[in-house]
Formats: sequence, structure tokens, C-alpha cells
Amino acid sequence: MTGQLHPSIDRLYLNLGIAHEETGDYYKAYDYFYAWYEVCRDLYGLQHNKTRRPISTLNEPMYKRIAAERGLEIPAHFNTEDA
Repeated sequence: MTGQLHPSIDRLYLNLGIAHEETGDYYKAYDYFYAWYEVCRDLYGLQHNKTRRPISTLNEPMYKRIAAERGLEIPAHFNTEDA
């Protein structure tokens, strides 16, 4: 695989999100966490464990507020009984 859907890209977006979160730039962190979610979703599918972590992150209160401000959908949490 090459380009945006390379497995290393999901880790890159995660780390960039964490770096921005640590500096208090939650809007930029949200952007990277959402990109992380999209890459994981496209690489592994919605039911994969690697996709559950970005979904969980995007469902944290800070990021839910940012999504709501931007009028964006929040990826839904999974019911562990469905996995």
C-alpha cells in the first residue's frame, strides 16, 4: 500500500493529534484524530479494534463539542456485544 492508506499513517495521525492535544490546540488535535479515524476505518473496517480507539477518542467530551460546533457527525461507539 502507498499514500494515505498506508498502515503507518494511522500511527502518524494519532501522534500528531496527541502532540497538538498536549499543547492545548484541541481543534488541530481533533483534525488529526478524525483523520486517524478515517484511515483506520478505510484500512481495517469499522469493527476492527484499531478503529475502535479513534472512535473512542472522538467521543470524548472535548471532541464531541468540537464536532458539534463544526456541525460534523461523531462516529458512534460500538456495542461490544455486537463484535
